[in-house]
Amino acid sequence: MMDRDSALTTLAIGDIFHAESANHPSMICLVTSVTDTSISARTITTQLSFEFDRRTGEANWTFQGREQAPARIHSTARLPDEIHDALVGLDRRYHGSRNVEDGKLTSAEKRALLFVAQIYPDDQL
Repeated sequence: MMDRDSALTTLAIGDIFHAESANHPSMICLVTSVTDTSISARTITTQLSFEFDRRTGEANWTFQGREQAPARIHSTARLPDEIHDALVGLDRRYHGSRNVEDGKLTSAEKRALLFVAQIYPDDQL
């Protein structure tokens, strides 16, 4: 397992990681941009946006105008390509879609969500 500092500095656009918050205990996040000081990401299933500090892996955030408990990156475990691709596909469908039919999970997406539910708790920073 990679140490926390290395794991945070190696995250790049398109990577997927796991974060937690007292308000949202499990957040599968897709990196959307990276700077020297921050990692911008959105949750794949709920499309919430976060800006994590690249040094600490923490994000302060608000939802519907109310400040939420800080979120923290807990795992950057590398996912198998087919799992990563299924999650990116799910993010693309959910991002900007208002169609109820787009919310139905495919078999590959169900497998991917079950896989990350098993791997992330075992591979925490």
